[in-house]
Amino acid sequence: MHLTLRIALAFALFTASSCKQGSQHPSRQSASTPCQVADVFLRKWLIGFGPGSYVFSNRPQVYVEKPKNWWGYEATEDENITRPANALVDAALELHQHSAGRDCPSVQELLEKRHISFEKPNDAADQAKLMGENGLWPITFIQLSLPAISADGTTAVLMASSISGPVAGSGAFYLLQRQPNADWEIVGSAGTWVS
Repeated sequence: MHLTLRIALAFALFTASSCKQGSQHPSRQSASTPCQVADVFLRKWLIGFGPGSYVFSNRPQVYVEKPKNWWGYEATEDENITRPANALVDAALELHQHSAGRDCPSVQELLEKRHISFEKPNDAADQAKLMGENGLWPITFIQLSLPAISADGTTAVLMASSISGPVAGSGAFYLLQRQPNADWEIVGSAGTWVS
């Protein structure tokens, strides 16, 4: 494993463990731990979700591989963006087993405020039995990994997915940039799977 990747992974795991301590509410001035970045991302990502029932899954992301193309967030297909550093994407791949919902109290609080429950062991099997005529489950499962943050604290990469049925889901890497006002913005994405 390259030294840069080891350092990035060690930093991400160290700061992830610090997410469990103290106040976890993100602030515009200091949103720099993985838990704070995950909280900011989830708040912005959930804006795009319509009404419905959602369940947060703590299971690891599926179909995880390094993305080839990155696009501007909410942009046209023609709008390529600069790829994040390979070491940062590699660190995000390593963190795909770490659920922001399990590891971050601020994410747990946000999910509770939005009335998004946590997946129980048989939820997916139960939903498959309740499949509607349109082939969709009555709930949507969402997943979110801990982000990897660059050494300079200006870029983060994480993985998120949503699944509404056997052939109604997708997952992607998301690229976040820290803005001059210290707020994090989602600036790009790279799809990894679609069902």
